[in-house]
Amino acid sequence: MHSTKTVQLQPADASGPIVPLGAFLVLTIVCMLWLPSPSQAAGDAAGLDPLSSSRTAPRKGKKVRAAETPEQLYNRGLRQMRRGYYDEAVVSFEKVRNHFPFNQYSVLAELRVGDCLYEKATYAEAADAYRQFVRLHPRHSEIDYVVYRIARSEFKLAPSVAQRDQSHTIRGLKRLNGFAELFPDSAYLAEAERLRGKAELRLSRRATQVGHFYWKRKAWQAAERRYRLAYDEFPNSKLASLCRYRQAVCLWQLGRMDEARLALEGLVASDPDSRSATRARRFLEKRGAAENKLQDAPAESSETPAGQ
Repeated sequence: MHSTKTVQLQPADASGPIVPLGAFLVLTIVCMLWLPSPSQAAGDAAGLDPLSSSRTAPRKGKKVRAAETPEQLYNRGLRQMRRGYYDEAVVSFEKVRNHFPFNQYSVLAELRVGDCLYEKATYAEAADAYRQFVRLHPRHSEIDYVVYRIARSEFKLAPSVAQRDQSHTIRGLKRLNGFAELFPDSAYLAEAERLRGKAELRLSRRATQVGHFYWKRKAWQAAERRYRLAYDEFPNSKLASLCRYRQAVCLWQLGRMDEARLALEGLVASDPDSRSATRARRFLEKRGAAENKLQDAPAESSETPAGQ
């Protein structure tokens, strides 16, 4: 019978325990499984999954979105504003202003912020934004539009009832003073004139309310003063003829006939087709007929006939 012998590996100069061949083989296999192979190391460097096949293509990195230009940001804000997303549009316009302050679209974005605030019906903030634009860019090509928008924002803030506080109407009217002279070719000239007439009518109505109060109570002196102030301040309003007529009547009642006649004749000459001019003509004709009748009446003799 052949006897089985155990192979023992031991260095010639080693004095430690002898390692069996089987244990050495097991240790070698464990090291091979635990340590990565050269191909696996190359695959990890290329981004390959170690559990996947070696034929799988390397994974591509996530695409980085290119930064938007000022024009792209501005156009995106315009699209958002047209769709009614005013808050998102303001964010886009503010990005243009903050990231590209010296670009031409930065100025336009500043103007569009005011438009978004106006469309949101936040008229006080819109007026402030427009006023700041005028201060910073007084020679901009759209300055007529900005002035018109400031006045319109002020009128939106003013109450429609004439007896209430009309400070916003007064501020808006000041913005429109001289608009035709400054911007004769503006596309907003007709609308600005319409707003101006509406504002003057509202303010003149407020001024005449007090005059009507004194007129009903026949307080002629106080009524004359109120009508005169309303006419002098708003001579182009729709109530100007009425104020002039009633002022003249008050003057007549106060015994200032010459001034009253002059005012009535001027009213007939300046606005002949108005209802107040028709009343003025009738008033003059009636008073003239009365004066002529007094002049033509025979004077009664104060002497007593003789013999009586």
